[in-house]
Amino acid sequence: MGGERGDMDSFVGAGGLFAVMGHRDAVHLVCLGLHALQHRGTLGVGLVASDGHLLRSRQGAGLVPEALASTRLSQLSGPLAAGLVHGCAEHTGPPESGALDAERMVVGRHRSGQMAVGVSGRFTNGVRLRRELTQAGAMFQTPSDAELLLHLVARSGQKTFVNRLVDALWKVEGAFSLVVLTEARLVAIRDPSGFRPLVLGSLGDAILVASEDAAIRYVGGEVHGAVGPGEIRILDPEGQQSVRPFPRAEPRACVHELVSLAGSDAVVFERSVHTVRIALGQRLASEHPCPGADAVVPVPGSERQATGYAAHSDLPVIQALIADPWVSGPEPLPEGLLELGAQGCWRVVPAAIEGRSLCVVAASSVTGRGLIQIVRTLRQAGAEQIHLRIASPLVHSSCAYGVSSPATDELLHVLHEGNLSEVLGARTVGVLSLSGLRGGVSDAGDPLGLCDACFSGELPLEPEPPDDQLPLF
Repeated sequence: MGGERGDMDSFVGAGGLFAVMGHRDAVHLVCLGLHALQHRGTLGVGLVASDGHLLRSRQGAGLVPEALASTRLSQLSGPLAAGLVHGCAEHTGPPESGALDAERMVVGRHRSGQMAVGVSGRFTNGVRLRRELTQAGAMFQTPSDAELLLHLVARSGQKTFVNRLVDALWKVEGAFSLVVLTEARLVAIRDPSGFRPLVLGSLGDAILVASEDAAIRYVGGEVHGAVGPGEIRILDPEGQQSVRPFPRAEPRACVHELVSLAGSDAVVFERSVHTVRIALGQRLASEHPCPGADAVVPVPGSERQATGYAAHSDLPVIQALIADPWVSGPEPLPEGLLELGAQGCWRVVPAAIEGRSLCVVAASSVTGRGLIQIVRTLRQAGAEQIHLRIASPLVHSSCAYGVSSPATDELLHVLHEGNLSEVLGARTVGVLSLSGLRGGVSDAGDPLGLCDACFSGELPLEPEPPDDQLPLF
């Protein structure tokens, strides 16, 4: 399987898409592919299938097995299917707030039939487009960008479906990958800057589309390469067609895909995630050595960065922290339970750390709450000294482009501008610089146009602010 979601203090949920065309068991193949993409979103699952005449859908909250366990997948038949695992597009909204619907698969009708849309990412001009459509009489059932695109296609004056889809996509801006289904067609799309990954593959005669190549390999398929930035790949029983109707844009690959979002077994933006994360650990060791440490301890989900740090520092790696397999979700335990000695999502191996000086390596830190828990847990288990090393810069702001993340005013960078060692409870704290992050990514391949706005605050696309309230009349 792909991802590592052990670190509760990372961004959680970029949305994961998986689609199949031309397989007799497309529905179950999509479920398997979504299982391999579960690290990209844990709040809910959407699934749509076509039997050539009708689209049918299922939605559910939670992980893939529980979200689809109560649904009757036997009623979803046909050789064409697509699904989405998602986090929460409203960054801090709980499932009961309605934010769970924000990234679901949406099914509706257009001029010549049905269509379904799944979105990984965000339309940055969606607020204005939704307002204009509402004023023109459109009625929305969800806050989803997928539904927004459906309305734009339905209202287009172009004659063919593909032209109506292109016409609609000309109106949107943002950082996204899309899959679109009709009764007999699958369309894969990336935004012109290529913020989010999307790859193509095959399994026998079937065509596969996924957010990560690792998911294609997981189901036994063969990877054929990425959908290009600004490319619309149209797949139907007659074959494939590729169109690039948009002006070329500056590449803006999401750096957090490489830091923590993608699975370690993936190749994202033509880079091995495994190799990049080792390089980030090596850069971190160069910038922030840890003299006197006896061993490196990875935060679960940060094993590659810890491996790079240990190799550069000539230190052993000890797997002293274990992610509790029965605890899911990104939130730590309430402070009251911590005071009673509860360890939250972590279990520790006391014999491995007692009396030792530890260098604890984390892929990232967003709010700092997870690292505070870890330091407390290790100290209670007998560690003599704890030094924290974070293999990416502190997050400057919440993601403006569709990655579920805490609000900006909850971030460690914003809340605690003082002594990080005192805040996190460690003897020393070292954080990778922005130049070190960019250099670590470049170490793994040719220079890459990156979006690192979450770290640098430099927004390549200015998102529209949300509406504060709906008009009453």
